[in-house]
Order: sequence, then structure tokens, then C-alpha cells
Amino acid sequence: MRFGLVVGDVLGVNLRTLDGVTNGFVVDFMAGLIRRYMVEGGLSKVVFIPFGFGSFADKFFDDDIIIAWLLKSRVPELRIITEELSPLQVLCLFNYFDRVIAMRHHAIIFAIKARKPLTAIVYDTKFMVLLRSLVRRGLVGNVGAYVVSRGCRKC
Repeated sequence: MRFGLVVGDVLGVNLRTLDGVTNGFVVDFMAGLIRRYMVEGGLSKVVFIPFGFGSFADKFFDDDIIIAWLLKSRVPELRIITEELSPLQVLCLFNYFDRVIAMRHHAIIFAIKARKPLTAIVYDTKFMVLLRSLVRRGLVGNVGAYVVSRGCRKC
């Protein structure tokens, strides 16, 4: 399979590059969370799926590869997809994941669409509003969330 993915024991991860300080505590938090999912959840493969590839030179926050490499420095087994894929190709990748940790809006939507257990890393209130609405209406289950705000806390 392309990208070395086979069905079973795969954790999909998507993070957004923010400012340097925020990147630091998000990466620290994520390294611990990934370790926990690998040990407790029996997940043996971790794959980073970038949604932004720095298409705009002056907008570093659009380049998910920056935070992917920071995370890989803490989680050496992380596989980073460095090829820009179409939205359909990215959505298809979600079928290979057993669990998803997502920060970007569309990564959260793709995880929900693929019916994968989701841990959302929330940096914007629109994500909490969306997730609470879907959970309240019974449209999603198995969703957890952490809020980025001078650290990460469970909500």
C-alpha cells in the first residue's frame, strides 16, 4: 500500500502550525497523547497527514510540515506524508486509520465522515461548537477534545 499503510493499528494525526510557543506545548502534549494511544490502544503505526503545504510563502501557519517535523523529533516512529494529495485521496487515507487526532477543521470533518474515533485539538471555538452540536444530536460518538490555550486541557 502507498505510504506503507495497511489496515490495522494505525493512528492518523493532523496538526496545524501555529506560533513558536504554541507549537512547543502542542508538540509536547501530542507526544504524550500519541504514546498513550500506542500503549493503551495497541496502535503501532502513526501517520501525519498534512492539510496545508505552505502554499503562501508569507503564511507559515499554512505549512503543516513545520509542526510535523517538530512532532517527529519527539515521536521518531511518526511517518510524515510529504506529498500534497487531493482532498479525495486524503479522505480515502482516513479509511486506514483506527483512530484520528485532528486539529484542522477538514481533518475533523474527514474523521467524522469516515466514522473514526476522534480526538480533536481545538484552537478555535468554531470546532467546539461543531463537535458539541454533533454529539448533542447523536450524530457522532467516541469524540474527545482538548483545548489549546497556554497549554492543552481536556474539555
